Amino acid sequence: MAYRQQFSSFGGSFWLPVDLQTEMDLKVGVARMLDFPPFLIRQTSRLSDFAINVELPDSLYDSGQRLVVDSSLVRMDARPPDLAAVPLSEKEAAAYVGIDSTMTIERAYEPSGAFARFVKNDMGGGSGEAGRSAGSGAAQGRAWRADLGLVPDVHYNRVAAWHLGVRPRITLHKRLQLLGRLAWESAPQALSGAAGLRLGDRFRVEAMAVDETARQIESAVKEPLLNSASVLLGESDYFDYYRRRGVTVDLSARRLTSARLTARLRLGVEDHSSLEQRLVKSTLGRTLQERANPPVDEGTLTWLRVEASRTWDGLPIPIGPQRSMTLRAEWSLGGQIGTRTPYGRYEADLFWRFNTFFQRRMIPNSLDLRLVAGLATRQAPPQRWGGVDGASILSTFGSLKTAEQPPYAGNQWVLLAWEHSLRTVPFEWLDWDWAVERHWNVLVHGASGWSRFKRVDPVRVARSRAVAAPDGHHEVGLSLSGLFTVLRLDTAWRLDAPGFRIGLSAARVF
Repeated sequence: MAYRQQFSSFGGSFWLPVDLQTEMDLKVGVARMLDFPPFLIRQTSRLSDFAINVELPDSLYDSGQRLVVDSSLVRMDARPPDLAAVPLSEKEAAAYVGIDSTMTIERAYEPSGAFARFVKNDMGGGSGEAGRSAGSGAAQGRAWRADLGLVPDVHYNRVAAWHLGVRPRITLHKRLQLLGRLAWESAPQALSGAAGLRLGDRFRVEAMAVDETARQIESAVKEPLLNSASVLLGESDYFDYYRRRGVTVDLSARRLTSARLTARLRLGVEDHSSLEQRLVKSTLGRTLQERANPPVDEGTLTWLRVEASRTWDGLPIPIGPQRSMTLRAEWSLGGQIGTRTPYGRYEADLFWRFNTFFQRRMIPNSLDLRLVAGLATRQAPPQRWGGVDGASILSTFGSLKTAEQPPYAGNQWVLLAWEHSLRTVPFEWLDWDWAVERHWNVLVHGASGWSRFKRVDPVRVARSRAVAAPDGHHEVGLSLSGLFTVLRLDTAWRLDAPGFRIGLSAARVF
């Protein structure tokens, strides 16, 4: 970007600008992920008819009203001939003559790349209803419509083998949706899934009947699909599983006040049972590492969960900051498990970003933090314990990169992970322009995690085969992000014990 301005004397000590010359060559995007055509701007503006110390009427300041004008509605198709202005070049004059009134910024600068469709939907670009999945169809009326959306649900684990399914959603009205999950599990040769409905928009009521394989300890950074690669290659399965059957009712309020604040109240009545490990060798013929699927406390359980979450920034893809906070609490209300061993469970989860150095840049250096802390009373069953995430084939921010899977478990757990992105600054200092042009970023990171069982029967802990880290697990590392645009090379050293790990993960864009 370059700006040039000339000034002239208008009497006495008054020197005022008579023009503004602007040149901009802007290229926005990350190669192969999100690219916009280059923006080229050449503009010369004339400033004239100055008057010094002119008296202005008081009525000019009387009105408190604000006038907003959409310039796209009042743009001129032809330049007024009597306009005292900078003469047009031949190219500019030809452009005025051939103005296309239907052209928009979205059409002229349509993005390309893997994440382009997210931007197109936000801009209202493309044909059809923004945000509709490619596998959906609709027949719309004035208020009621039939809109079918299908999301694939495929993964691989040691108790179900192939989990081949879809997540259908049928929208009948803005405030009425039919929801479901349906899958075929190849090892037990049985169906797994859920079905229900959702009523409302900002204030929702959702009821679901479930009969499916569930994970004993959920992960905020690990998805079943990502875990499938480990199991296929013969590594240990990251998750432990059990079967749950029952009904859940969810009451939620979204977008409370002007903030993206969501409050949720959930009630569940379920039957829990243990599952046997059915997989010894993966589909690729790899023998799985020995780690049997542990049992859970079996029987019926009635539980109540309260959750509040607030999101400031965040997308379901690794672009930009992921700033969010979630607080949740759960209590048992009855059933064979709940009345025999009533429990409480409490957890907080925070993602946050702080801008640090070079804050005048469009994308300054930044520090990302993730904090997870929780506790469950000693009566909580294993399927209600918590965990500190470890690494697998692909490491993830918010986990211990030098910790072997499965996660550290306990009825008390804490994880603090940090990551400071230096962006391209180190390569700029070295004058390595080729690295800067490839968007290579240097990151320094670290994490500490603890978990322990406090006042829990040692027999129950041994039966669950859970591994805890009462003395803590601490590490630091260095990463290079932007390899082939979407990949990141991670190195990490363990501090409290010998340990070193090299791994790959998805690059954090921006």
